[in-house]
Amino acid sequence: YTEPHVFDDEGICICGYEKPQESDRLPGDADNSTGITLADAVAVLQYCASKTTSINTSNADVTGDGEVDAKDALRILQHEAGWNVTLK
Repeated sequence: YTEPHVFDDEGICICGYEKPQESDRLPGDADNSTGITLADAVAVLQYCASKTTSINTSNADVTGDGEVDAKDALRILQHEAGWNVTLK
């Protein structure tokens, strides 16, 4: 399953994947793909542009400032480029 997960009210995706609990949070995994990739940065930028894109805002706020914005996408890109950055 390569698309972002689509969860029902019980936290289960159509592919059968169960939404992680807050304790299982993966900072940077904005698209809930269970990993951090360039697609997460793209999802954050799309969210910033329209606010209609569905993302995991808890995972997307990697700067820890309480907002999801282009700074978060940049931090994810830096992480994926191998920079020594922390995803909060």
